[in-house]
Amino acid sequence: AEGREGDGEGDEQEHAAGELSLGVMYHRGAGVARDYGKALALFKKAAARGDAQGHFNVGVMYANGQGVTRDEGLVVRELEAAAEAGAADALPHLGDMAANGRGGPRDLIAACAWYRLALQAGRKDMQGPWSRVMVQLNARQRDQARARAEAFARRRDQAAVPGES
Repeated sequence: AEGREGDGEGDEQEHAAGELSLGVMYHRGAGVARDYGKALALFKKAAARGDAQGHFNVGVMYANGQGVTRDEGLVVRELEAAAEAGAADALPHLGDMAANGRGGPRDLIAACAWYRLALQAGRKDMQGPWSRVMVQLNARQRDQARARAEAFARRRDQAAVPGES
């Protein structure tokens, strides 16, 4: 019904979409004065509603220091939340961060898992980074990376189906 908030998942998605659109306008300065603070607040609202792109945009703003102090730990948290909510664009960034020890200790097993997931999501450009990490891992570590990727994919897929866990 019109005018009521919280009627259900559709309303939440509509609110998040509106927050994202307005946030992008403030982020780019499109039709409004550029204001990273307002953009970040709107992206955070969308993220709080579980929106993948909201989490991704918050992570990007912290990665680039746009209106905030760079915080790679927060970037990783937001990109992981984005990936769990279905944002495939977060996967290569997470792989790069893990491979280079940004936002946490260097973790080639995690990097391999993120790159594998990105490849499975159709990101053929991740073949090179995945291969470069794979050659640095032994067979046991490769198995661990595969298991991590599979476990993440199961969690993500279960979260995408309402009412199942």
